[in-house]
Amino acid sequence: ENDTDNTVFSYIPNTAETSFYGMVEAANDFLNQRKNKFILDNRKTLTKEKLEEILSITDLFLLPSAYESFGLAALEAMGCQVPVISSNAGGIPEINIHGVTGYLTEVGDVDAMAAFSLALLQDEEKLAQFKKNALAQAEKFNINNIIPMYEKLYASLIPAETTV
Repeated sequence: ENDTDNTVFSYIPNTAETSFYGMVEAANDFLNQRKNKFILDNRKTLTKEKLEEILSITDLFLLPSAYESFGLAALEAMGCQVPVISSNAGGIPEINIHGVTGYLTEVGDVDAMAAFSLALLQDEEKLAQFKKNALAQAEKFNINNIIPMYEKLYASLIPAETTV
């Protein structure tokens, strides 16, 4: 009944676990407040460099566009290793590969976007893999890869006897 050695030690793991969880939650809250403040403080003078800084501390990029020709915003996020949860509008599916670099939803299906977002944020292993995949996909669209493709296409359209 007065076995203090066993009683004290039986409660330490629970207390330590609760304290650790509280510290993690407090750290996440602090980081989210910092992100929000940074965005609000810089919204009028947002430069490419500041955008890259914001993206570098972002977990997911949501792109619910109803109309999108190419998906440059998604590509920029992916270049910063940020997975994309997007609609399947326009050219976005060429950029964002469903289940690999992020997820695609039907235009206007915000419930699916929310579900995919929560599922990905709760699976740290999958999130880490999607981040790697996003960067690899973005690198395919690097200017050093794209320009030669355009040059080859243009050259194929010019008749052989034409000199430039």
